[in-house]
Amino acid sequence: MKNIKKQITYFIISFAVVLIGAAFYMGLLQKRAKESLLERIPASKPHSHVSPAGDVVEHTHTPIRPAEVQPESSDPDLTAAKHPILRVWENLDLAAIKRDYQPYTVQEIIEKWHEGYMNFERPYLNKKSRARFERLEAYWPREEWLQHLMDNGFPFSLPVHYTFAFNARDQALMAKDKFDNPETRAKFLEDYRLPVDATWEEMEDVSIKFDIVARLNGQRAKDVDPSVYGGVTNLNGVFTPFTPNTVYVHVSKDTPLSTFTGAMLTEEQKNDLTMFGVAPKGVTVVYTDENGNPLPSDVTPRFYERQMAALEVAEAHVEQLIADHEALFKTLPAQPQKTAPEEQPDPSQQPQQAQPHLRDGSALRENERRPDIPIDRRNIPPDMLPPDPPSRANIQQWFEVLQELHGGELPKDLRVLQAAINELEEIRQAAAEKQQATRQRPSERSAPKPPDAPE
Repeated sequence: MKNIKKQITYFIISFAVVLIGAAFYMGLLQKRAKESLLERIPASKPHSHVSPAGDVVEHTHTPIRPAEVQPESSDPDLTAAKHPILRVWENLDLAAIKRDYQPYTVQEIIEKWHEGYMNFERPYLNKKSRARFERLEAYWPREEWLQHLMDNGFPFSLPVHYTFAFNARDQALMAKDKFDNPETRAKFLEDYRLPVDATWEEMEDVSIKFDIVARLNGQRAKDVDPSVYGGVTNLNGVFTPFTPNTVYVHVSKDTPLSTFTGAMLTEEQKNDLTMFGVAPKGVTVVYTDENGNPLPSDVTPRFYERQMAALEVAEAHVEQLIADHEALFKTLPAQPQKTAPEEQPDPSQQPQQAQPHLRDGSALRENERRPDIPIDRRNIPPDMLPPDPPSRANIQQWFEVLQELHGGELPKDLRVLQAAINELEEIRQAAAEKQQATRQRPSERSAPKPPDAPE
């Protein structure tokens, strides 16, 4: 028995450690996903450069200037005093809704649909569910609830609408529980875009009218296009319908993130779409803004241009680093005169010296990294630097120079910078290949605009 208890205890502890580790790892992944490649470059640490004459100079690398990205403009509607859902609801034509979607009175819909709802939606009521049902009735009695929804435009033309109506009551009661709990109230109000001092009456009004707007959006979209099989309404009242082989994509302007709604895509398809603007074959793409509103058909937001801007910034930063080190050399004493070729001693007669700078990088390729450079070779005079400025053709050659300048091993900030440039260069090359492969494909960027929010 003791052994069993020990095993159970060990299992619980191990399971808890795994959960904590997984949560920590997912947090890191989320943070990393929101960072651009250049934002991952750490600050340079102070370090010393030693001249051939033995002089020591303290040095810190200039921080990289991030690529400029225009932040998303704030929607003036979101800063207005009235909640967006309430403004959408105020524009509803209640008379037209009553004509098109409310053919029965409250008593008639109860007589027609309530028995079926109780039999199929609540086939049995155990003690717990009975208590919940009693709470719902005490919170808002059935007839009063249905009448309130009908007065405010909830559609009641189909039996499923009766179920939706009581689902909305369930949601409203759950909202009240979260509002009444001091530990969840602030976050709950924030999620609904309400101020922290909002009253329950204000919260309840937004919750109910959101359900009304959402149900009308879904029903009207299906009336227009029977292929619509669902959809989502956001807190601005904008509806995104689900239709076969259609995906709605929002590409963030200020962070490397995107959201997808509709057709299921693989991770590779998502990356091709948001990075390169290449749509999956047979899938219609609708790009939206942050509020879910479709963008013009000639707008194709993607990360590629941002990544290429980052690549240009990174390459310019390498050039700046070289310029900084050249300026650093000028602060050191003059270098000894070079020995004329005819005066150079026979290498076979001299003790083994450090290998000179190899322009082709052969030592780096053979040994994965350059061998440690003795202290008297840790600074290369400017006349030994490559004559051409950094470019995509010779950027790695410049990193080899920087490596020698730092004693044979790049500092962490330069290692991360080099990795970022390599990754950005891979993106550039992949874009050329993917765009070439899809050049002959017909455009699939012609999805119809989803139905507008009801007015």
